[in-house]
Amino acid sequence: MKKKIEKIVELVYKVSCYDIADNQYNRTFNTIRKLTEEVWNSHYRELLNELEKLDNPEANYQLFWLECLGYPRKTPNLFGHDGMPLGLNYGALPSDFNRLLGFHDSKLVSVSIENEDIRMFIELDSWEYERAELMFYNVISSYHLVNDEIVVDHLKGISNFTILSDCEAPNIEYCIRHLKIPDTALSKNHQEKRLFCIFGTQRESSDSLYIFADRWGLKTY
Repeated sequence: MKKKIEKIVELVYKVSCYDIADNQYNRTFNTIRKLTEEVWNSHYRELLNELEKLDNPEANYQLFWLECLGYPRKTPNLFGHDGMPLGLNYGALPSDFNRLLGFHDSKLVSVSIENEDIRMFIELDSWEYERAELMFYNVISSYHLVNDEIVVDHLKGISNFTILSDCEAPNIEYCIRHLKIPDTALSKNHQEKRLFCIFGTQRESSDSLYIFADRWGLKTY
């Protein structure tokens, strides 16, 4: 895994320096994406740490790597601090969670919290199965954003929540800011977790759920 991470960092740096032959860009972006997919689920923090070592006051290489994953929908820009347009889904991250078909228009019926784990009971809309249990393990924190107001660690009372989209976002500064998770609620321990996001509606509000966990699991019925 170490060699694969080193290769990702090398290629990202070469792209940033335009040290790639004109006819090799597509191949390079595909390689970055493939290697990221191979290392992410178990070595996500090591990859982000190595990318961060390239940072300087003018450039954010974690964000540049994320934009490389989103190519060709977004051309990577090393010195652009705004990052990707809002319409570009974090699904560009090739994680196991993002390879799901998704829960679009499914109903989150209830949430239970068991020690450090979160279990979500979902009525599926478009799957071959009727129900699912979505688990997040070793959760350090979970956040419920209702109409731009954060409710901390308050997922247990959620019911009849219509899921519009779900994804895993890389746990980097840009995503924390973009997803409106308050810096004051986070600690250094959060950096060691994966960041899972579920967007939808409950009653007449626009809701977002953010979960910092080690891993996830799914059972369907």
